[in-house]
Amino acid sequence: MALGSTWRVYARNQSGESLDAGDIDLEFKLWKYDSSGALSYSSEVTRSNNASIADDADGNCNGATGYEDNSSDKYLGLHGRATVTTGTGATDGLVELWLQFSPDGGTDWPISRQGVLLAVILTPSASTYIQQIQY
Repeated sequence: MALGSTWRVYARNQSGESLDAGDIDLEFKLWKYDSSGALSYSSEVTRSNNASIADDADGNCNGATGYEDNSSDKYLGLHGRATVTTGTGATDGLVELWLQFSPDGGTDWPISRQGVLLAVILTPSASTYIQQIQY
């Protein structure tokens, strides 16, 4: 399955505390095959949660736009890393990152915890956690 024309990374916060804006940071490159069949990569893309995400709640991790428009570039996948920074309230929790696709250019989205699970990042205490993501 390839990246759709409109997609986003959505987080489910179960870290034990509210995550502030910017506490989830994504750095990735998109990839596709060029006309000769060789792999072609985008420049590095950086995104983060644009607003705080309460504990046991969901939030968008695609910055101010809220989603990625892939309708002209037609990238097939992504690889990179996710960084989650938690504070002193984090207790044996986790953060799930979901790749979601919109069927209509960004108006409608799947409900919480639907799509493709990109990562489950364990957050046992206050620290910074880094995990590879790829699709």
